[in-house]
Amino acid sequence: MNRPCKILTLFLAALLILSGAVPAMAERAPLPELLMIRQHSETTYSNAAKIKTYRTYPDTANEAVNREISAAVDRLFAGAQAHMPKRASLTGLADAGATVRVSGTKTASFFVYGHADAEREQLWCDFETYVFDLETGRQLTLDDVFDASADGLLRSEVRSQLSAYFPSVKADEAALEGFCESIRQTPFTLSPAYLILHYHASALYPGRTTLMHVKVPYRLLTEHMTDYGRAELDNSDYLLAALTFDDGPGRGVTASILQVLREYSAVGTFFNLGRPMRSTHDYVAWEHDAGHAVQSHTYSHTDRLTDFAVMEKERERFAREQIEIIGIPPSYMRAPGGNDKLYAKYGIGMPIVRWTTLSGDAGSGRIDFVANVMHTLKESSVILMHNIKWHSVNGAGSILARLRELGYMCVTVDELFEIRGMPMQDNTVYYGDEADRQE
Repeated sequence: MNRPCKILTLFLAALLILSGAVPAMAERAPLPELLMIRQHSETTYSNAAKIKTYRTYPDTANEAVNREISAAVDRLFAGAQAHMPKRASLTGLADAGATVRVSGTKTASFFVYGHADAEREQLWCDFETYVFDLETGRQLTLDDVFDASADGLLRSEVRSQLSAYFPSVKADEAALEGFCESIRQTPFTLSPAYLILHYHASALYPGRTTLMHVKVPYRLLTEHMTDYGRAELDNSDYLLAALTFDDGPGRGVTASILQVLREYSAVGTFFNLGRPMRSTHDYVAWEHDAGHAVQSHTYSHTDRLTDFAVMEKERERFAREQIEIIGIPPSYMRAPGGNDKLYAKYGIGMPIVRWTTLSGDAGSGRIDFVANVMHTLKESSVILMHNIKWHSVNGAGSILARLRELGYMCVTVDELFEIRGMPMQDNTVYYGDEADRQE
């Protein structure tokens, strides 16, 4: 390109950025079209039976993959229906669909999850996992991605992470040993940042109806990757966005947000409040089981706390109540009122997540959420939304549609920092691609 043309091109690009037509950001690659997977849902509600149903089916570019995943959705939906109570007076939900995660240029994982809830209790859940090369339609095994030298590390992670669930209860040692010895047969998915191994909690902790996920960062597995793994598990060049939802769970709203995320093949980070968890524990279980990040926005959302003993008491109470629902405590938090540096200063003992981008959904809902997000969108964006107002549901869909047009990969907060080479540390405040350390 000659000098006058280059100057003109730069001038026009600057005008576009200043006008807000495109966000200002460094050179990062958009997600390939093959991996921009949408899904469609079929929803019913019977006033007579008081049962709501969701079924979500994929629309990938590979019809054979669509057929296989759709058949899995139908199997799990049938399972959910079979576990619904027969009493007509009960309200309930039967749901099945895939949480879709993508990686590299052609790899898509489908965590197909079904569950049955009645009267705010999760009665049953089950899952199937599939990982495909979308170009060929070939279903991948763990051997295609990691060689056998990874098994020692994976056994160690499985034992450590599964034993940490429900800490007041001892895991079934024989079942745990069986999991450690059958790594290659374990259902798995590939997220943008982790190998994830999936299990039923009831296998180790009888009576539990939730799931367990063992996440192993790719940075620990680099030397054990096959050629396919090395080519497909590096997502550091992509535009990344983490949608975060504060103040929930919100009865009804959370279910709709989870559905919107699934239809856009996205995941969310839910910064829940402790106070409503007891009455919305079915939603907390759904968030966790479906593969979203379930984290803390403190127990009471008191944003003027200055007494560390009270902060610590709230942290412990939140952890205790979340453990009772899903087996594990939150691993990071968002401070109420953006008062993050105070929590870091007092040494709350967790990473603290702020945001780069405001959606504006905390208000009346009369603003353009997409325009608001575009104003401060970055190559690594943490987008603040809420989980208690109905306008946030449509707002999330509009924002996800725009992120899809721009080629963003939607990830959880911890995945974003893992991909950017910044594993999260306690008492550190994190933004989109920056951190402030409080010594």
